[in-house]
Amino acid sequence: GVPALYNNEIIFANASGFITGANIYNGTKLWSHNVGVSVDTPIEIENGYIAFGAGTGIYLANPYNGSIIASNTVAVISPLEASAPVYFDGEFLVTGTGSGVQNYIYAYALAGSSLVQLWKLPLSTSPSTAPMIANNTIIVGSGSSIYAISASGTAISGYSLGAQVLGLSYDGSNIYAETSSSIQVFNSSGAMIFSQPTLTQSQYTTPSTAQGNIYTLINGYIYQAYNVSTGTM
Repeated sequence: GVPALYNNEIIFANASGFITGANIYNGTKLWSHNVGVSVDTPIEIENGYIAFGAGTGIYLANPYNGSIIASNTVAVISPLEASAPVYFDGEFLVTGTGSGVQNYIYAYALAGSSLVQLWKLPLSTSPSTAPMIANNTIIVGSGSSIYAISASGTAISGYSLGAQVLGLSYDGSNIYAETSSSIQVFNSSGAMIFSQPTLTQSQYTTPSTAQGNIYTLINGYIYQAYNVSTGTM
């Protein structure tokens, strides 16, 4: 899966359940630990913990040796669409996509060796992106819409983008949304800056920005770049 960086370590995992830490400068293995479950999501460093999800639940692990610190095995997620928990304002946020928990975003708090559910909020359909924090607000894609949610789990607003939401990103100023047919840019207050059509695609991808441009990957092999201010390709 996608590795994470922590201090001077690069941390990565595999579907066999091993999380490994290596020296970022020379690749020397520092430690490896079998967490006992298949690591089905990318791993993230959230509030000083390794955070990941599996078909058996969500987990936090020690970033220095990989040992499990806390888990919640009720929050079963689908390996095909799973995302790691995201930390915000004392909560670990995760979208549920597995049987019985789909169409919800959940918030959990760390309590000893457990992750205790604080709230859950229904969405229109199964979530299509991981939760993202923008301007102190939780943003998540669900079907063809994006939702803004408070830290207490109250829906603030919802906005239809007209096509399946495939990825979201935030650069501190603007929110970037990629759908199956367009790239759309909003300011942090939710006002649209521009919308441009792209080639039709179904691959989940996250827009990225650099030097005043926004970059998208179409169907795994075509890169497109747009000027953030004008929307021109």
